[in-house]
Amino acid sequence: GRIAQIFVLTDGGIDNKEIVFQLVNVNCSKSKIFSIGIGHDADKDLVVNLAKLSFGNFDFVSDPSEITNKVVNLLSSSLLPALTNVSVHASGSDDNLLSIAQNPIPPILEGNLMNIYIKRSSKTNPIEGVLINGNVGDEEFEIIIDKIYNCCESSAKKLFAFTAINDYEKIYDDLQSKSSDEKDKTVLDKYKEQIIALSIENGI
Repeated sequence: GRIAQIFVLTDGGIDNKEIVFQLVNVNCSKSKIFSIGIGHDADKDLVVNLAKLSFGNFDFVSDPSEITNKVVNLLSSSLLPALTNVSVHASGSDDNLLSIAQNPIPPILEGNLMNIYIKRSSKTNPIEGVLINGNVGDEEFEIIIDKIYNCCESSAKKLFAFTAINDYEKIYDDLQSKSSDEKDKTVLDKYKEQIIALSIENGI
């Protein structure tokens, strides 16, 4: 139930960003990165995406005298309460008939915006409310969302599909990186088919 808080200070860049981003993606449910770019030569793409992919925070420093304040600010945000072991349930629908993205759901930090998409298997079972469970430290905690707003259905479907595809790609990449003995081709093919089907269905 604990989250690894990782602080990265860099005044340059690396030549294997995509591999690092994949690693961050796979581990975003159990770690957060707080990154600071120092000086004009810091790789902005690296600094921003390390934080965004892990739902952490980032900042930039042009004057070395500002480093202490910037680090203290990020340290303060890392110490905010976090909801871990998050699960989502919808009233009016069987949980087994729901698809949820992001999956797994990363820890939710106080003050951070997070979108969670829930897709029903049938329009005949409207969602009347959402219950989010988790832990803050050793205590159980729940959030009840009972407000419903109607929005453009096609936009909502595309947002769900885009997030779900990202989830499946993370799982696929993680499975693909394992040794030949640990790979299950049937499982890999299943995720590949889901990615293709969602892409075609939603024009992504």
